[in-house]
Amino acid sequence: ATWIRVRAAGKGSVELYAVALERSQGGLVLDTMGQVGLRARGLLRINDKHFTHQIQLRSPHLMAIQFGGKERVDAKLTKEKHQGEIEELVGRLKKGSPDGSCMVVGPLPHGKRKRGKITLDPRLNIIADAQKAAAKSQGCAYFDAIAHFGGEEGLQAMVKERLLAKDLAHLTTRGHQK
Repeated sequence: ATWIRVRAAGKGSVELYAVALERSQGGLVLDTMGQVGLRARGLLRINDKHFTHQIQLRSPHLMAIQFGGKERVDAKLTKEKHQGEIEELVGRLKKGSPDGSCMVVGPLPHGKRKRGKITLDPRLNIIADAQKAAAKSQGCAYFDAIAHFGGEEGLQAMVKERLLAKDLAHLTTRGHQK
């Protein structure tokens, strides 16, 4: 099948969380979830038993999370608070798939304009440090996205190559492709 149709039967509201379509042959299965504006603590609002059960149903071999873009605007966010949120979230993932590996992907570079100059948002240091520590404490790999893109110098290149939108926080289509 290349498409499916889902219809609700009966009365009342219906919620569809996901659909899994897989082949019987071996291969890679990639489950993703993205939600605009979601912070790590947002996932922690999901009922723990329900969340764990959903992970158990998929039984992933590798679980990766990435947060930080929205957290950086939280003026009261501390390293300790964010580290605790990431550790709790990873703990829930691991409870759902105890044999699965995990990876924390650090935040993408975000810029700030200061006196006409674009610099790396300093709040990202708090977030990246918290996530590195959380990954280490939970036995997860950590991917430093800021370093991958070249840090401060890389940010300048991203702006020049128009990989970042004018808000200096979101990737452009070109940025996503690269």
